Amino acid sequence: MSTPIKQETSRQYQFRNTPSRNTGEGAYDKYFKNAVKIKQESINLRKSLFTPKPDEEVSLKKVIKKQMNSIKQVDTNYNVNEDSISSDEDAMSIDMEIPVSKPRRSVAAIKRESLARTPSVKKPKSALSRRSTFSAAKSTPSMQQRAASRIDQTSDALSIYEKARIKLHVANTPDCLPCRDKQFSDIYNFIETNLRNQTGGCMYVCGVPGTGKTLTTRQVILCLKEGVTDKIFAPFKFIEVNAFQVTEPHQIYKLIYKELTNENVSAENAVSLLEKKFEHKSSEPIVLLVDELDMLCTKKQDVLYNLFDWPYKKNSKWIVVAIANAMNLPEQVMSKISSRLGLSRLIFQPYTHGELEEIVRLRLQELNVFESDAILYAARKVAAVSGDARRALEICRRATELAERDGLKKNKTHNLVTISHVDQAVKQMFSSAKITLLTNSSKMEKLFMKAVTLLYQKSGMEEASLNRIMETHNFLCRSENIQPLNRTQLLNVCCSLAATKIILLEPCKNIYLQRVRCNMSIDDIEYVLNDNK
Repeated sequence: MSTPIKQETSRQYQFRNTPSRNTGEGAYDKYFKNAVKIKQESINLRKSLFTPKPDEEVSLKKVIKKQMNSIKQVDTNYNVNEDSISSDEDAMSIDMEIPVSKPRRSVAAIKRESLARTPSVKKPKSALSRRSTFSAAKSTPSMQQRAASRIDQTSDALSIYEKARIKLHVANTPDCLPCRDKQFSDIYNFIETNLRNQTGGCMYVCGVPGTGKTLTTRQVILCLKEGVTDKIFAPFKFIEVNAFQVTEPHQIYKLIYKELTNENVSAENAVSLLEKKFEHKSSEPIVLLVDELDMLCTKKQDVLYNLFDWPYKKNSKWIVVAIANAMNLPEQVMSKISSRLGLSRLIFQPYTHGELEEIVRLRLQELNVFESDAILYAARKVAAVSGDARRALEICRRATELAERDGLKKNKTHNLVTISHVDQAVKQMFSSAKITLLTNSSKMEKLFMKAVTLLYQKSGMEEASLNRIMETHNFLCRSENIQPLNRTQLLNVCCSLAATKIILLEPCKNIYLQRVRCNMSIDDIEYVLNDNK
């Protein structure tokens, strides 16, 4: 077989064809002279290509004359002096872009020359700028929505449904909080007493989500700040932190110190610096609001102990208000913490259907959008599940969108929100894929999720160990006269729920000690379980 010929590179070709100094006498000098000769021929060729011939010089002069005549006409129209173009060489350098030797001009002279050549045309005055006229000419639907959102809430351009949705939005806090007068007065009296006595104290506020714990406390702080401006109370500093803002419980010290002094330090330094502040008597009281306290639980529980121990230091004027979902969190965590709290504990009960109806009606008291039975139906639906005011507002907002859509189909200018709209909104709110999976799951799987919700109601945390869930599941089976499953069967139930992503399993060496966490809201789980009764 014939071997394929290997193609050599350009470097190998050059090395093979270049004579070395050892190939013979005069061989290298001969090669060098040939290279110089080839280079000289290439230079001569370039010169012959770029040098103009006599015929070409005549045609070039004609072109230059035409260019000069056109430049003079333009200069007379724009009031430019002929001195700005000095010679034919300048014209060539400007218009033909041929390099010609001429004296170098300064930058200022070039600017004056360009300004003299530009015509002074006055722009017509207009109320709209160039950008505004473009946006007015071409406005996309998203631009129109953003422009509509910037309109004032009381503007006549908004429809009655849009005004209702603005008032029903969760972020739109009302001036007064209905159905929370007793809780408001308890928090107000606690903070006011400590501010007047210049002492410290701590209060534990608990309740299920959506019952107005944080909002009521903020309203109390606003009233106290008004008292400071009226010189009824001494000035105080308010600090609000949320445990969801930190990735690790000890980082809460860093967050508190930053809010207090506006300085960034590490968590270890923040603890020591905060402890040093109690060595000397502080000048003004500090009100600390800690939201989502149950996220600060650690193995040693030193974070919770320090937060509740600071108000009882010798020179302390710290007033701590801690908010969490679990009612018995201090007893579960530490006996020392529960003794610190004493009797300063406040429980927010879930809203009843009458209270939810009052909350919605107060927001819509100036707008006639809902039928009277529609609001009551939405309040009863939410109160039967969780009593969460935020969920009731979301359902009512969605019902206004459905009513507005039906009105456009029927060409009605004002279509009231009926019970059918609210019922449709409730079904849409509780019609996710996970809710459908849980609705069609087996009896044992529903009892497993019921055990998870019972443990959440006791501890306030959406996760628990698999051992505790199994014990609660067996208790629920006995209460309903059902034969309990063994541990292997319960493990299969847990794995089937984890496969559908209804729950999440934390990896652990011991299977029965792994943590189980809900991957859907507790309200949705309770809605499915109550609906199947």
